[in-house]
Amino acid sequence: MTTPETPANIWLGNPITPLHQTDPSKIVEWANYIQQLAEASGVFGKASWAALQGVTPTEEGVIGIVGSAATGTHSDSTATGYDGATVDDEGVYAWYLAWGRWKRIGDIGGSAVAELDADFTSELNDHTTDTANPHGVTAAQLGLDNLPNLAAVDFPISTATQAALDGKVDAASLKAVATSGEYADLTGAPELDSFATSADVFGRSSCRPELGEAFSSEVEGSNRPAISNGARATTTLFGDVWRLTGEDAVGGLQIIAPRREIAVESGRLYRARFVFARSVDPTDPAGHFITIRMQNLGGARAALSDVTIEGMNPTVADGAQEFSFTFGFSGTTGATYYVPDSTRYAVPHALLYGGDHETDFAVIEVLDITDTAAAVAATGDYNDLTNKPTLGTAAATAATDYATAVQGLKADGAVQQSGLDAAPQKAEMVSGDWLYGRDSENGGTTAKFAPSTVAESVADNIGGRYATAAQGAKADDALPSLEVSEESGMIFAVVDEEGRRTWLESAPDGGPTTRAASKVGAMLDGANTPGLLGGQEVYDESGVGVGFVDQDGRRTDLEVGPNGRFTDRVVSGLIERMLTDTVLSQISQALAVPDNFYSGPGITCLGDSLTAGAGGTPYPTTLASLTGRTVTNLGVGGETSNTIVGRVGALPYLVTPDGWQIPASGGVTVTLTGTDGGGVAPLLQQDRGLNPCILAGVEGTLSYSGGVYTFMRSEDGDAVDLLRPEPMRTSSWERRGDIFILWLGENDGNNDATTIIARNNAIIEWMDAMQKRWLVAGPITSTISYRQPMHDQYLAEYGRRYVNLQEYLASYAALTEAGITATTTDDDNIAIGRVPDSLRSDDTHLNTAGYTLVANCIKSRLDEFDWLEEDE
Repeated sequence: MTTPETPANIWLGNPITPLHQTDPSKIVEWANYIQQLAEASGVFGKASWAALQGVTPTEEGVIGIVGSAATGTHSDSTATGYDGATVDDEGVYAWYLAWGRWKRIGDIGGSAVAELDADFTSELNDHTTDTANPHGVTAAQLGLDNLPNLAAVDFPISTATQAALDGKVDAASLKAVATSGEYADLTGAPELDSFATSADVFGRSSCRPELGEAFSSEVEGSNRPAISNGARATTTLFGDVWRLTGEDAVGGLQIIAPRREIAVESGRLYRARFVFARSVDPTDPAGHFITIRMQNLGGARAALSDVTIEGMNPTVADGAQEFSFTFGFSGTTGATYYVPDSTRYAVPHALLYGGDHETDFAVIEVLDITDTAAAVAATGDYNDLTNKPTLGTAAATAATDYATAVQGLKADGAVQQSGLDAAPQKAEMVSGDWLYGRDSENGGTTAKFAPSTVAESVADNIGGRYATAAQGAKADDALPSLEVSEESGMIFAVVDEEGRRTWLESAPDGGPTTRAASKVGAMLDGANTPGLLGGQEVYDESGVGVGFVDQDGRRTDLEVGPNGRFTDRVVSGLIERMLTDTVLSQISQALAVPDNFYSGPGITCLGDSLTAGAGGTPYPTTLASLTGRTVTNLGVGGETSNTIVGRVGALPYLVTPDGWQIPASGGVTVTLTGTDGGGVAPLLQQDRGLNPCILAGVEGTLSYSGGVYTFMRSEDGDAVDLLRPEPMRTSSWERRGDIFILWLGENDGNNDATTIIARNNAIIEWMDAMQKRWLVAGPITSTISYRQPMHDQYLAEYGRRYVNLQEYLASYAALTEAGITATTTDDDNIAIGRVPDSLRSDDTHLNTAGYTLVANCIKSRLDEFDWLEEDE
């Protein structure tokens, strides 16, 4: 007989009695519902690894769990992927969208779960089979036996609840706050710090990186997720920070950016500031560097351009690093970076390279500093006092009351009145017949001079230096003369009224100049030319001509036929003498004919991180396999076209050493500028194409640390003094004979290729083959429609030598070639002319599949021009 239900055994003693047990089918239904909730929240639980493999999420970071019942192992989800290592099927997995597969990230403690499972099952069996309230709990023991008879105020509460209530703040203790919600309502407003005049665009929480919810690893889109890389840490240097570790880097890259973008307004000035430090150095600080960047977004928060502002490679020894820059639209006073005109939002961020470091970010903030920037005149005109500061009692004075800068310099060097007051008068009239003054020929003593003597002396001194009025009048009517310089030396020539030289001009030796002789010679013919060296009419296959003979009447090689050309006799003799190895060698040397008539066979790929291969296998590596040629990768992440063209040496860095001297030994701090203007900042990763280098004839290496460049000479020698900045010759000089693939400008931050084309052309001119072979690639970020002006410029300049990679990569044909089925996101990307996610490792860089397609495109164009033919 079953036990009847009572309030005690239902709610207090034994909640699961036979009469109160749930139908097993309901339990299964609830379990399925819980599973659906878990999957909806981004967690998939599966009984086996094979079952989890059948799940392909469309978002990054989705969690999957394989239960402890799965006892097998596999090698498909290791950290590196398909490397032969095995892991247990049971465990916790994360979905890596860029890889398109699951990665095992930890255990779920299978043995512990099994133990708990067994204990729970045992307890559950005891309670479901024992209907007699095995614990003997009564309502009275819980203080609930008379619950229905109590008023609400008398309900018992726990000690913890009472303690929490006791700790509540009394409402009377609270200060008044704004009551209306109006902007101007400052009821109860706190005192504001006097220095808080800049508006923090993100709010305080967003400039403290230890608050991970305020930051993201994404830099575009309207709903960027919170950062998943790194974790909060506490340091002695900064206190709380957000620590990024290399082990979280996907494809060797990490991004930390404010989660909220800033709306950029016309006429406003903004400042972005980053404070960070290394806590663990990467093994290659120069290669695993940090770039401060700006992601510009359009009205729909789609990417326009991702621009490098600064590159840095700090170490632990360098301590805290602070970098800031100002930005606004073109023409904004005080901005060091101008965003593109189509920008509506901006996301300053840091991009970290490498997988073996720890980097702590203490502050990332963006401020609107328009109202606190120094107020200055708007136009620069003297009378323009726009935004003028308060001048107190200073009176406004006309500009004419002030000397110019040039006048001021002259005044500084002028003799002052005070210097004249004490000076004796040089000469003064004592009587009508004598002058008294200082005699410079007798030690400056005072002497007496007759006026007639002074007049004669003056006449002697100036008589030969000045023309009389009559002489001047004659000179006014004379033909002018012009002093010129040519190979004959300095001469004088008669010119016409327009200043043009005539044939009347003389060399320093008195004879005619070379130019005068040629002018005369051009007018001579048989009728007006006297016999010079003697000549004779000659007859040969060319016809009758005129030739010069020597004193013995023998014909020389100076003879021409009726057509004015050398006679066949002369030509034959010259050819016979030229066809000797010695003469041919001399001609080759004189003409400086290079050994490599065509560029090659080596190939050099020059560019930034897209060439270096950030995010995947570099395309130069694949190109080497496709062509069988030696391919040199001169890609350095983060560099602009100005820095790249200097690193290769086409427009070399101009180097100024401290003290204008290269010391006899050791190193010297140097400053670098670009040949075509502006600063340059080589990041010196792996010394690609830079070291060893030569400065003023001294070989050495260029290094960078703590914001300072140093030139270290390779061997001791004499100190070298410099008079001006010297161009640096880099190791890329040895690559001038290669075929070049030029992929510059992605970091320049503009949508105009004019400057980039000029720098490309400088590199092409710098190449040394007679038949130069090169290709140019263009931008791949943002959308095709946005980049179309640049594509048009490149095509007009280079024709078929321009490879429009974006046009191909942003297509279904590219995905098909890569063997990739388009995702929904890929469809959206291609619809707007953007390289699809399946070919990218982040917003800027490609993955291995994308770089492979780049190599294929380059190889195809090389084949089109027959530049890989072995017989060349």
